[in-house]
Amino acid sequence: MKCLCVFSMMTNTDLWQMLTNSYDYETKLYQLAKEADISCRSEDYMRVNGFDKTPDLLLSKPIAIGQHVVNWVESKALFADEELHEIYFLEQYDRYRNRYGPGMVIYWFGFVEPLRERHTDILIRDNFPKYIKYMTPELLEPIFGQN
Repeated sequence: MKCLCVFSMMTNTDLWQMLTNSYDYETKLYQLAKEADISCRSEDYMRVNGFDKTPDLLLSKPIAIGQHVVNWVESKALFADEELHEIYFLEQYDRYRNRYGPGMVIYWFGFVEPLRERHTDILIRDNFPKYIKYMTPELLEPIFGQN
């Protein structure tokens, strides 16, 4: 209900600006992933190829950010409080998690701190990570032992 109230108060210019920001930040996300040499499929590619629920990026190979494994990334050009995050979680993130495993959401304009601990298999950030570990057999060796 909160989202509908906010949208009804927005002018066409506000809505257009929000959609433009959203697209700009999705483009930024894709460019940063490309620069970091992360192999992934874009939301547009997935939709054209019949994927049902589509995060902004679906990684070809998982990456590790700190202690978190990431299979998908969603970009949001907004500030997130707990209520807004929960709406997105129910409508999007939970579905991505069920289909693709753990992922990451970037709220480019920040978020309230309690969101970091809300869902342990969804990493919440306000920027693209600088330190990424690529999931290679060498990285997994300490976890599973040598063959």
